[in-house]
Amino acid sequence: MTLPCAEVVCEQELLAALVSLLHMAQCRHSTLSPPENTSVSNNLRWLGPLFLLLDQWEKTYSSIIWHRPPKPNAIILWQWFDSIHGRWCPYTPESTQLIEKAYQRGDATIKVLANTPGKQRYLLHFNQMVQVNSDTTTHRPVIRIEIPREDSSTEKVLSVADPPVACQCLNEEQAHTVMRSCTRLLSSTTLDPDTLHANLRLCLRLSRQSELSAVFYKEGGLQTLLS
Repeated sequence: MTLPCAEVVCEQELLAALVSLLHMAQCRHSTLSPPENTSVSNNLRWLGPLFLLLDQWEKTYSSIIWHRPPKPNAIILWQWFDSIHGRWCPYTPESTQLIEKAYQRGDATIKVLANTPGKQRYLLHFNQMVQVNSDTTTHRPVIRIEIPREDSSTEKVLSVADPPVACQCLNEEQAHTVMRSCTRLLSSTTLDPDTLHANLRLCLRLSRQSELSAVFYKEGGLQTLLS
């Protein structure tokens, strides 16, 4: 979804209406008997595009958050997460400069060398915010930090700047409603494959937040996937 499209959705206040529409469709679908359920499901193919629209909305919001310009005079740090020792490790100043330039250009990826004796090669993916070892394919999270010039302490992590008014993420209530509705619809055996695939895409994006992952589990999403 492009930013102009997101602006239209916001200006027309469509997001709340779309969430409400999804919730009502799920409630209607859940209260029907199997024969009626099948009949109604044939008329719910519009749910697929709705799932994809909400997925792209959240993707657009994330893109605005991660690709905002740095604050004036801010010190930029890039770090990768060492899962073995449970800590964030900074890239070298040279690698940080290269990564930040690629990030500001809007590149999707950039190759970096590790500051280790073996000089392992990594491919950093900005959309997923992970680095991938080119030899072992090991994935590790990365993070971008802005620190005010007057406080250069690397322990201080700034909060994410507010995105433009044109694009706001789902609020807490809306996000929970969408996740509950999507999870309950996953158990349907009458929705077409394209709709179920779009549903899973949206569930995957929302479940990156721990609170929504808990909703997915509570509503039986994991059991549905494994059944």
